[in-house]
Amino acid sequence: MTTSKHTRISIFIVLFLLSNLLFLTPGKCQKNYLPGVVITLKGDTLKGFIDYLNWEKNPDKISFKDSENAKEIEFNPLTISEFSVRNEVYVSAIVQAEDSHQLEYSPNQIKESDFDPEIKIRMDTIFLQAMFQGTKNLYYSYDKKGKPQFYIKQYPDFELLIYKKYLKNNTDKINANTSQSISVYKENKKFIGQLTLYLQDCPAIQQQTNKLEYDIKSLEKLFKAYYDCKKAEPDFKFTSEKTKVDFGVLAGISATQLVMSCSDPSLHKYVANVDYPVSVNFSGGLLMDVVLARNQRRWSVYNELIISSFSVSQHFEEYISEEYFSTIDTKIGFSHLKVNSMLRYKYLVKDKWFLFSNIGLSIGRVIAEENSITINRTFYGPPTVTEKELFPSSKTETGYLAGIGGGFKKYSFEARYEWGDGVSGTSSLASNTNRLYFLLGYRF
Repeated sequence: MTTSKHTRISIFIVLFLLSNLLFLTPGKCQKNYLPGVVITLKGDTLKGFIDYLNWEKNPDKISFKDSENAKEIEFNPLTISEFSVRNEVYVSAIVQAEDSHQLEYSPNQIKESDFDPEIKIRMDTIFLQAMFQGTKNLYYSYDKKGKPQFYIKQYPDFELLIYKKYLKNNTDKINANTSQSISVYKENKKFIGQLTLYLQDCPAIQQQTNKLEYDIKSLEKLFKAYYDCKKAEPDFKFTSEKTKVDFGVLAGISATQLVMSCSDPSLHKYVANVDYPVSVNFSGGLLMDVVLARNQRRWSVYNELIISSFSVSQHFEEYISEEYFSTIDTKIGFSHLKVNSMLRYKYLVKDKWFLFSNIGLSIGRVIAEENSITINRTFYGPPTVTEKELFPSSKTETGYLAGIGGGFKKYSFEARYEWGDGVSGTSSLASNTNRLYFLLGYRF
């Protein structure tokens, strides 16, 4: 095979994106209306159904129907004050830069950091997700650039908890090549002082405040400690979705095509450029699927410990005369214990039915090997039999994986293609394996 590894990777990525496009295109039209409540700007309560998308990033609009068969209405933060669906509450917040320091748009990525410790702010109207509501309030926004923002509420205003990572020149360290001072990263953690003041009526948690990180887990823990300290319950508390881990087993068959080639025909005469038959074998193992939170749990990191095998043989005859002839038999068989790791996208079709596609890498270790050539030669006398290793073999095999499948409840079926770098352990003999898997899975 002359196709480069980079080309193979590109093909797999294209196949993965195309398969996801088939799922994502109808997914844009798929609705998921669940019972919900909308609070108007006048304070009226509208009960009905909201198209719930399990938002990872805060929505900028929602679709609402007052009955299942009614025409949908679109709302945004300018047209309603609040909505709630599936134990999630979002409030409309008009954020003002000068007074409330609401929406910060300083560079989020470290590589984009600047030397200004102060954040840059602007005015906007957005939906904030409620984390805690009660005597003390915590709200959350995850913007389109993937930057988390947290807010407290000092009635009637929202206040941004300020945090920024920025660069600062360290004059004590000089770059030997440029003779300039080396830049180091610093943090503006004003949010710690803001929370210390905001939660000052509970001195017992002040030590915990000093160790805060600017993330959901850390702030949730702090506010829970506050309400525990006050021996009170919040009016509303959002329970963050956790990463889910599923375990199971899988079994099926693999069809393997072995390809071995050599540019010099005199080398590896009985193994290179041979048309090997497809080997069909049992394959099976264990699975662990790490299902990521939000986005309706469509994305996961799917892992397997699986056994994969193949076995092929060839027969050759060389006839020169009745007194000088040979028969040659080759056998090539390998069993690998493979660790497969893939990124999976799952699309819910209806009720418990789903489709999925995945792409990833495979690393295998040889656990059984048959690699021999037997030469039975007659040369003007009794026949002689010689058996030896056919070629130097590799004890590991790496490969690229792409698959597509579907399932119902705990059961799944997948058709998967794997391209591996083969079993040859010498540079003079190129080798690769092309495998097609058909696998049934069951989750505990």
